[in-house]
Amino acid sequence: MEEDFIETLKGFLVNPVVSFQKSRGDRFAISFRYYIILVIIYSVLSTIVTSLIGSTGMVIGLPGPLSAILPAFQFIYFIIASIVVWLVFGLWVHLWVYILGGRKGITRTINAVYYGNTPYLLLGWIPFVGIVGIIWSAVLWIVGIREMQEISTGKAVAAVIVPVAIIIIIAALIAAYFIATLVGITSPAPMFSSEPAY
Repeated sequence: MEEDFIETLKGFLVNPVVSFQKSRGDRFAISFRYYIILVIIYSVLSTIVTSLIGSTGMVIGLPGPLSAILPAFQFIYFIIASIVVWLVFGLWVHLWVYILGGRKGITRTINAVYYGNTPYLLLGWIPFVGIVGIIWSAVLWIVGIREMQEISTGKAVAAVIVPVAIIIIIAALIAAYFIATLVGITSPAPMFSSEPAY
């Protein structure tokens, strides 16, 4: 099993086109098992890094005992977030895959996202380097969607770029709203003239 995992990992990093083609018939359980192993590795490394970079528990003012067990909660959080967020993302991408003509089933789309996340999960825990992992993974999502759904490269690009762009726009609008609200709350009250009006 370990050899299969390592060979699969190498395949998606070195020869993704062939690897996605070979994985067209994979059941969800197969891709999820591969994915969860990567998620556990990513979660362990992310927990170590966040624990080493400025004691988080002290920063947020937790007492000593709670601060000591914070890494365990972070580890669990990383695992749950990685499962939920990327599953929802896969469903969101599949909506656009379907709109653009992909008819090979939702499992192939989810598998493309899971397998495509290989670079991100290997590099995402490293500060600043993680951005390389997410960009690399985005490229693999496109390749994966194209090969798994057997659609054109243009449609695969659109099926990934459009949903990602929508997420970014919504996040930017929410951030702008909160910033505007914060500025409104912290702005000094307008000064009124004490002189009587004539």
